[in-house]
Amino acid sequence: MVTLNLDYLQHEFFPVLAKRYLYNGDHLDYNLAVASRADPRKIIYQLGTPLPAEALATGDVTVSLGSLRFDEPDNLLFDMLPRPKEQSGSGNVAYLRGDRLAVKSFRNLPIESPWQLVVKHRTGSLEAAVASTRRRSLMISFGILLLLAVSVALVIISTRRAQRLAEQQMEFVSAVSHELRTPLAVIRSAGENLADGVIDDRQQVRRYGALIQSEGRRLTEMVEQVLEFAGAQSGRQNYELRPVQVGEVVETVLAACQSLVAEGGFTVDTQIQPYLPPVMADAAALRNSIQNLLSNAMKYGGEQRWVGLKAQSVAGERGREVRITVEDHGLGISPADLPHIFEPFYRGREVAAAQIHGNGLGLSLVKRIIEAHGGRVSVESVPTRGSAFTLHLPVMAPAGEVSGKPESILDSELKIQN
Repeated sequence: MVTLNLDYLQHEFFPVLAKRYLYNGDHLDYNLAVASRADPRKIIYQLGTPLPAEALATGDVTVSLGSLRFDEPDNLLFDMLPRPKEQSGSGNVAYLRGDRLAVKSFRNLPIESPWQLVVKHRTGSLEAAVASTRRRSLMISFGILLLLAVSVALVIISTRRAQRLAEQQMEFVSAVSHELRTPLAVIRSAGENLADGVIDDRQQVRRYGALIQSEGRRLTEMVEQVLEFAGAQSGRQNYELRPVQVGEVVETVLAACQSLVAEGGFTVDTQIQPYLPPVMADAAALRNSIQNLLSNAMKYGGEQRWVGLKAQSVAGERGREVRITVEDHGLGISPADLPHIFEPFYRGREVAAAQIHGNGLGLSLVKRIIEAHGGRVSVESVPTRGSAFTLHLPVMAPAGEVSGKPESILDSELKIQN
């Protein structure tokens, strides 16, 4: 007979075992109950949330407590008693009967367990908890793999962009070196001939002077573009936005390009809408943008020697805007090159094959300038039929009212100013 100390089991024995096997650190993952098998409502010990009576039959783990185990029958034999070899491990129990040893088999005896131990996961089902943990682990694993794949893809894209930018920069350095050498060589050669007195004819001297002037202007434009691009890249480029009359800016650009137009034999078809509303812009930057587009139109205008310049006020997507369009009937731009023409250092394949001088910075600077003014640049081009670049600039105030004045009064004031 064995007498169990119930108070010791409830306050020391069961709590120690539960803390050892059922706790995850300081967190209890399972609910535990030790109940009487005869009367499940009689709870000997419980831990966590109390389990209802029906849960005692559907626990994740149910173990009988207090039953004899015959898997090691030798443990039931007293050390001082002889152990028959043929009976070892057979599920038999040896005991003294009078003065002799008797062996009796308990293998088939119905020995009932007085208690049962029920363990149930706090989420309700151990299988559900394991499945949930497995799904969460798989999702985290796939998330990590996806993140790694995205990171690798971004690294590859960044590497290719850096490689492409490096190639464009090398091409830019090569092109600028060639573009710098050509006007410098022409200016130096013409200057040496004039200084050595090789040219005596007055007409030849004028031609040499015009050549030096043309190459000097080309050299100046190139240096200004490079410096402007460097300033834009460094973020130190600031624009002083003021009310500007677009018509006056266009006229200033045409006057500055008059000599270039005359030398190339171009025809400039100008259509400027009268009484254009003012725009907020930096006059010098806007003038450089229009002049850059005119220079490109004459450079890539082909044999027709025609350039169109149009300025008009229309209703745009974001309200009223002034559109300045520069058009030519020249080489055009291929569909493959069209998405990249505003990238720094980019030059189309047809342009490179035709060996037309340039450094690939002009359109990039135009886009930067116009976007800094709150506008945008659009282009329409058909290969071998020409291109049309349009600057979209928002007007200074909403249509119909400037400083509280109606549109009719504004138009009369503009007429007086013009």
